[in-house]
Amino acid sequence: MQQLNQLLDGAYDSKLNNFHIIDCRFDYEYNGGHIPGAININTTAGVEEFLLGLSAVKPTPSTSNDPAKKTILVFHCEFSVKRAPTL
Repeated sequence: MQQLNQLLDGAYDSKLNNFHIIDCRFDYEYNGGHIPGAININTTAGVEEFLLGLSAVKPTPSTSNDPAKKTILVFHCEFSVKRAPTL
């Protein structure tokens, strides 16, 4: 959680181009409160559409030593034990 807070606070801005927080919880959980800026996607098809779909804004391929090209994906669920790791 500390690293996520640092990410949200901009501590890694010089090391990446962009980041997306994907909240994998059910709609009612997301609607009850979520991380600012997080998007709610809770199916594999939804993740595929977000990252690969025709209407998706695809992240540019990452290069580990080039911050201008690095996009971070954070998958979040209630306990980060089942849903986020599965997606």
